[in-house]
Parts: sequence; structure tokens; C-alpha cells
Amino acid sequence: MENKYNHSFVEKNINQKWIDKKFFVANRNPKKPFSIILPPPNVTGKLHLGHAWDSYLQDTIIRFKKLKGYDVLFLPAVDHAGIATQAKVEEKLLKQNIKKEDLGRQKFLEKVFEWKDEYYQNIKEQWFKLGLGFDYTKERFTLDPQAQEAVSDVFVTLYKKGFIYKANRAINWDVKLKTALSNIEVINKPVEQKMYYLKYFIQNSDEFLTVATTRIETISCDVALAINPKDKRYLKYANKKVVHPFTNKLIPIILDEYVDINFGSGVMKVSSHSMADFDIMQKHNLNAVECIDINGKLTSQVEGFKNKDRIEARDLIANYLKEKDLLLKTENIISNVGFSQRSDEVVEILVQPQWFISMKKLAQNLLEHLNSKDKVLFYPSKFRKTMISWMENVHDWTISRQLWWGHRIPVWYKNEEIKVQKQNPGAGWIQDEDVLDTWFSSGLTPFVFLGWPQKLDIVKKYYPTNLLVTG
Repeated sequence: MENKYNHSFVEKNINQKWIDKKFFVANRNPKKPFSIILPPPNVTGKLHLGHAWDSYLQDTIIRFKKLKGYDVLFLPAVDHAGIATQAKVEEKLLKQNIKKEDLGRQKFLEKVFEWKDEYYQNIKEQWFKLGLGFDYTKERFTLDPQAQEAVSDVFVTLYKKGFIYKANRAINWDVKLKTALSNIEVINKPVEQKMYYLKYFIQNSDEFLTVATTRIETISCDVALAINPKDKRYLKYANKKVVHPFTNKLIPIILDEYVDINFGSGVMKVSSHSMADFDIMQKHNLNAVECIDINGKLTSQVEGFKNKDRIEARDLIANYLKEKDLLLKTENIISNVGFSQRSDEVVEILVQPQWFISMKKLAQNLLEHLNSKDKVLFYPSKFRKTMISWMENVHDWTISRQLWWGHRIPVWYKNEEIKVQKQNPGAGWIQDEDVLDTWFSSGLTPFVFLGWPQKLDIVKKYYPTNLLVTG
């Protein structure tokens, strides 16, 4: 017998005994169910203290409910974490001077699955050391075969019901990872940058309007100037035209309430490389013109500056306009700039064909639920207001990602034809290259992880789950 208490030895044996005796295996009696699905950690690395803390909170409640006689289910799972995992594997391969394009899609995915297997095993070992009361017989992975089938089912169903559509719209773009991003993957940071004050001369006049912008590199794709209809300083110019300072083309002066009277000069240039600008363009039936490509380089639209980096081009274009006496001044300001959560690159706004979910009706359903008798309760309660604010100001969700790791979109093309279905329609049909945003599948986990659509008896018993701890 050892002189000192060996907690590692004791805890390991106790935990193994719980597993061998199926102590936490659910569905063993007809008692009232209580279920929790562990928010799946990403297979990008090891668990940290935050994971341990969240897990212990849930584990404590599971054990308490079991003592009270409930049929408890604490279901463990891990998340494939699309863009995050692919970025990690690409980084690892680059250290070996290997690009994913060198391997091709299938070989690259084999490398990612090798990564997943390694880190999944690490996570499972950490779970075991924590002694959590999981039902390991129901362990899940967001990219396992059953999940892939279920996710495809949901995509096809939502498409047929009119919730999913493909459109050419403004989206967040990561120029390093070469993929679209959702709004939640864009982190705003205060950055010191230059504000450029430019001259736009009124057609057939010596008068000019002053436009203040931090994005001088997008000047060549301006399609209009906008003024606020309440701004009396500029109303006399409404519906007139100005000479574009870079292309010499005539562009209209339009009225739009979005324009902030107090920002810069109160005159706003409208180009396609801004979400707000794109909305204005659609409202006023203006055609989008792009001058930045998927690599963050200027296109041939910017004559004399093609292939210049978008950020580096700012001073070059400013000097060009200064020589033409079209740059009034510059000043240093602090403003928020969107960065990719994954690559830390400045996010670009591009107009591209992507897949979207129409969110208005879905958001309305959730808002109605939050005011119902059986509504979800939030702790702390202030986050209920956050959820309501999100849903009241929701935009359509960009769900396609230009990645290889993830749930491939169940859409097939043949010449001009398109079919939305799980199975390959046959010879000559090519599947969409894109995958779905990780959150498309993660949002389905409460019922998919319970076995939907096959194991409906399990789903009926344990869905909806009783608790979700999200940090």
C-alpha cells in the first residue's frame, strides 16, 4: 500500500469503473429524461481551462439530476471547425513547403482527417482525466457519416421551402484564406489610418463636392455620390452629376438617408466594396463595379495600378490625385476595421455568387418563441436582450465557404442545369466545390446528435435538451 494518496491512480480506476458499469449510459429506464449535449470543442488543438470549467458546470448538474432519479444523458462531441481546422493543417503543411493545391482535394482531406484523429484522441484523453459523466456510447463528430446525411437533408429541405438561395451579393472575404466569412467571423479593431479628402467636380462647373474616405483604393469603382436628404448644404446638387476624379466619367448624386451628415464632409462615395454601399446601390438600381480581386489586389479597373496590393495602393493613388490637384488634404484618424477572426487579415467586401439563408422568417419564429410560455431562459438574463437585438437586426446569412474541409454543398451542375439533392444525379453532373459554414451543421446538433432523422425515438425522448452552457 502506498504511503501517499495517488489521486491519478484512484481517479483513473473510478472513471473506468463508471464506464465499464455503464453508469452514465442513458435510456436505461423510463424515468423523466434530462439531457445536455456538450458544446463540441474544435479539433484544432487541446482543451484549455475554459473547456474544463464549462464541462464541470454541466457535469455537476448531470450528477445532481441523476441523484434525483432522472434518466440523464450527457452527450460528448467534437466539432470539425471548418475554416479553423483547415487553416491549422495548411499552416502545418506550409512548414513542409507543401500547399494544399499540390496535394489536391482528396489527399488534402486525408491529411485533415489525420489531424482530426490525433487531436480528437487528445481531447478524449483529457475528458477521461476530467472524469466527466459522459455517455460515450453516443459520442458524436459533426462530420461523421450520419451527420453528413442529416445536414444534407436539412439543406435540401430548406432549399425546397425557399429559405436557401444563391445570389450575387456583397460578402465578407478573407483574402488570405480565399473564402467568404460570416459577420460573426469578422472582428472589428480600432486602427489608425488616413482619411483622404477628395474633389469631385460638378458637371460643367467649377464647383466641387468634397468627399472624405479612408478607402481611396476603391475610388475607380465609385458609381455615385450620396447625400442625406436632410442635409440642406447639398440639396441643390441632388440629381446632378459629378466628374469622376479618376476615370473622368459622369456619376450621379443621389439622396439616401443612410449618409451620416456629421461624418467627414457629409458626402459619401458609393462603391461595391462596402456592405452599406452595396445596399444603397441595390436601392437605387446602380450596377456594381469591382476594382479589388479575391487576392486583395487591384484589378484592371484601376488603370495604372493593376495588381497593386489594396492597402499599399492607397498612398500611390493619393499621390496620383495630388498631382492632378484633386486631393485636398489627408488626416490621421482612428476607425474600426474588420479583420478575419481566423487569418487576422483585413476583410474585403466583394460582390460574389454565394449561397445564403433567408433569415427574416426564421428570426421572426425565434422572436415569437422568446415571448411564449415555454421560452428558453437565459442566465444572465441580459443576454436575452442580446439575442432579441440580433434577431431584430438580422441579415441573410452567407453559408457557403470556399474550403475543402466541411460539409460539401449538395448541389449539382450540368451545363446550365442545377439540381439540389444528396445523391449524384449521374454522368456529367459536377458537385458544387464549396462547403457549408461550420455553424450550419453546429446549429443542427441538438437533434442531429441524438440520431435524427433515423433514431426518432431517441430524439423524441431527449429533445429539446435541457441546458446549454456556452461560456
